Amino acid sequence: MPTLRTTLSCTLVFLAIVYEVQSQGIEGPCINTGPTCINSCKNETGSNLADGNYQWCEGCQWFVACSSGFLQLSPCPGNLVWNGFYSACLSQSPTCYECIIYKPSTTGNPITTTPLPIDRVCSSTGPICVESCPNTQNGNFQWCGRCDYFLACSGGQEHFMPCQTGLVYDHNLQRCEFQSGTCTCLANTLPPSTCSGLPCLNGDCSEDGTDGYICTCWPGWTGRHCETNIDECESEPCLNGATCLDGIDLYICECPEWFTGTHCETPIYRCDENPCREGSTCRELPPGGYLCECAPGWTGEDCRTDIDECASNPCQHGGTCTDLENGYTCTCIPGYTGSNCETDIDECQSTPCLNGGTCTDHLNGYTCECVPGFTGTRCETSEYNFSNDRRSQLFL
Repeated sequence: MPTLRTTLSCTLVFLAIVYEVQSQGIEGPCINTGPTCINSCKNETGSNLADGNYQWCEGCQWFVACSSGFLQLSPCPGNLVWNGFYSACLSQSPTCYECIIYKPSTTGNPITTTPLPIDRVCSSTGPICVESCPNTQNGNFQWCGRCDYFLACSGGQEHFMPCQTGLVYDHNLQRCEFQSGTCTCLANTLPPSTCSGLPCLNGDCSEDGTDGYICTCWPGWTGRHCETNIDECESEPCLNGATCLDGIDLYICECPEWFTGTHCETPIYRCDENPCREGSTCRELPPGGYLCECAPGWTGEDCRTDIDECASNPCQHGGTCTDLENGYTCTCIPGYTGSNCETDIDECQSTPCLNGGTCTDHLNGYTCECVPGFTGTRCETSEYNFSNDRRSQLFL
């Protein structure tokens, strides 16, 4: 089956999916809750958007491919929706969580609640169906190949457009309905016996003398007509509680926090980020946790808080404490010494009193009690008045 892309304007394509808003029915425009959806490949100033695929505002299951400002519209197959985060058709989408729901119009033929058969050749009951696009006329046409497709024509180029599941195209109403007044599917007929009717939805068709045709499905599809998307998530490939999103011949694992890898098989080791201060030891606490064993003098979750050893007021007798890494120093007031200024300095230890004086220690000082005949702070002065000759004789 040809790739379902079109370079038609949004208005032309949208003719096929406009319905009256009701409470139930089929998919309609996207209620955007993620990145902004687009209706055009140009921004408000008329400049081209960056080339790439975007969420289309008119449908959750459609995406817009922009190239140099030109729009190409493509549908997701089956019940998949466009996931702008992964740029793929998947089972759920963060860029279009829900759609306005439509109920088919009550105009035209009465609505049947019985699903119409698909893959049926159109037996035209209204305007003549077409096998290919007219050379000169642009627009949407009833296609003779299948009731549930219509042929969008632009400049003589053909674009095969699908109706939503269970609907068929009505040429008079220019839209898809539950029942068509311009194409009655032949009752109880088998799908086309040759490849001319494009029976293979997602695969290549080849003629077969026994069954009429054989569909060779593209990767990710299965079924007689390649109508079923293979659920690659069925084998539960995602590990460690990850969420599996099914796509076309692919799956994507949305990993929980602290796991990574294609299948979320690899734990994220926090210690590789060096969260602990240099000199500390980091130990893994899976999943996604860690514990820092701090070096002496440090504390806190990441060992980045210096312990204030001065907080306990270790310096005594009015000493001043200075905090250091894993330690402290005390600057003592005069008269005290020791690591915590705990020791009164004994100023008498140096024997400062002379001539037999007795030393009495005080805070940051001393007093000398002199023997008779001597005086002075250190008893250094004699009260006797000897001549020089006599003094010389006394100290011989």
